[in-house]
Amino acid sequence: MPTRRGIGMLLGGGLAWAGGRLFGIPELYIIAVAAVALVAAAMVGVGMASGAVAVRRRLSEPRAHARDHLEVLVDLRNDGRLPTGLLLLEDACPVLLRDGAAAGTRPGRFAIAGISPGTTVTRSYPIVAAARGRWNIGPMTLRLRDPFGVAERRRRYRAPSELLIYPEVHELAHGPLPAVAHAGGTSERRRLLDSGDEFHTMREYRDGDDLRRVHWASTARRGKLMVRQNEQPWAAQATLLLDTRAAAHHGGGPSSTFEQSVVATASVAAHLSRRGYDVRLTTVGDPHRPVIAPLHTHLERLAEVEPSDKGALRLTLDGLRRGGLDGLLVAIVAAPPGRAPLSADPEARALLQLARSAPKAIALVSDRGDGRGDELVALLRSARWRAAPMSGSVETAWAEVLKSPRRRGVPA
Repeated sequence: MPTRRGIGMLLGGGLAWAGGRLFGIPELYIIAVAAVALVAAAMVGVGMASGAVAVRRRLSEPRAHARDHLEVLVDLRNDGRLPTGLLLLEDACPVLLRDGAAAGTRPGRFAIAGISPGTTVTRSYPIVAAARGRWNIGPMTLRLRDPFGVAERRRRYRAPSELLIYPEVHELAHGPLPAVAHAGGTSERRRLLDSGDEFHTMREYRDGDDLRRVHWASTARRGKLMVRQNEQPWAAQATLLLDTRAAAHHGGGPSSTFEQSVVATASVAAHLSRRGYDVRLTTVGDPHRPVIAPLHTHLERLAEVEPSDKGALRLTLDGLRRGGLDGLLVAIVAAPPGRAPLSADPEARALLQLARSAPKAIALVSDRGDGRGDELVALLRSARWRAAPMSGSVETAWAEVLKSPRRRGVPA
């Protein structure tokens, strides 16, 4: 399509043609024809050239943590036989992802003088992972102009690139944890498997067994094929509970108590995973039974979790208690809202009752600044929870948990 300059040339050509007929000046006919021919040739040229330009967008990292700095790379390749004209590229980028270092500029907007046949040109622009979540970068618009700037053609590449931003993860202090120092429940039991860490006993050969595990000395002694059966220790397990009740949290944006709780949950999950725990994650109102999953699976879930008005904390705690809590429980909770005494609140009472089923329990309590968080921490400590308020950072709260009084009968 013609640009503003091209439309001006067409109008000028029309006026020149009219002047030539009015005044009988043949040179004006030549000017009119030349103007129209130039615009027409430019439109044909950009139409042919634009179809030969291939565009691809790449992210330096498709997965990132909040506050990470990334780059978006755009590759443009000329598959045609002629060089292209001026290329104007604009890639749509969410406002929250625009790099503050590039303030005042439009990220993803480039002007490229031209691309030779068979050549690839790469441009990039920075973004910052400002907020957790799943983001789409794009669509991308490519405008190709002729050298005279009288015609251009637009192509829109609708396929976006997905960027998943995990919550920010803080480094937590190392220290004695209940389920590490005293491996109770499933941590104490061992299971017999066909492969494992330590030699355990012998058994007769069964179809499908690995012949490399045949114990020839026992086979010769007993007169039948015997194979080694190994034992595999159960790994220490931990269940993380994130309080997603919208009514229990305060504030909005990154400074809200909900976002603070999400960051705390991600940090604890990463910390425990690095220490060899099999980690489960559940939220208030989640109807599914929590299952062991890799760390990246939990981080993906935390990247998109949102506050909810559905579900009750006490029902979630009852479900955890019925399912068995043999390992470590880490509850990232908010104090119940209101002014009623916490000792009479059903949600707080459910936390106190859970202490009987969860002998190894830690609570990080978000603080709204009204004193309810400190009150809940004191109440949980009276029930022999290891609890700390998150009035500052999650690192400080975790360090306080590690220093909190040890539970009776559970060496730290």
